[in-house]
Amino acid sequence: MLLGLGLGGCSDESDAAGPAVLGSSESSPSAEPTPQAQQEAEVVAVLPRFFGAVERAYAKADVGPLTNIATTEWAQHVVDGYRESFLAKGDIMLGRATLVDDTAEVSIDGTTATVDACIDNTSTFVVPKGTKAVGVGATGGIRMVETLTLQLTDGSWLVDGLTTEGKRC
Repeated sequence: MLLGLGLGGCSDESDAAGPAVLGSSESSPSAEPTPQAQQEAEVVAVLPRFFGAVERAYAKADVGPLTNIATTEWAQHVVDGYRESFLAKGDIMLGRATLVDDTAEVSIDGTTATVDACIDNTSTFVVPKGTKAVGVGATGGIRMVETLTLQLTDGSWLVDGLTTEGKRC
């Protein structure tokens, strides 16, 4: 009934049937997220931005897209690893990893956060350098449990590490 009232208040239709009657004239207060839950949500919100920035950083082989999303050191590590593991072998990576909904388990200890989550890499592909689209022979990724470490720096959560044990999810 409460859902119907919320939607009815936004309708252009007239209230010909009259107002609905609730058991109490007082509305219940909306549940405010706890500071811990709010902080965890802020941490998880960084992940899609990070994966998008990694895709752009790979396209440019440059740390610029990771600025204000990853620590300077981790951004450099990501790009150096890409240059060594892919570009040096004549390959590039196309596509973007994504967070599988509702899989993030967040742990926060002061200014350090750890996120264990299922990351979907099935839309990322290793292809020969110069390739603009995924085709026959491309090597695709898998869904894996990954652990990301973030640091609270100047009021923002920045990715500072990523590890995986190769466990599928």
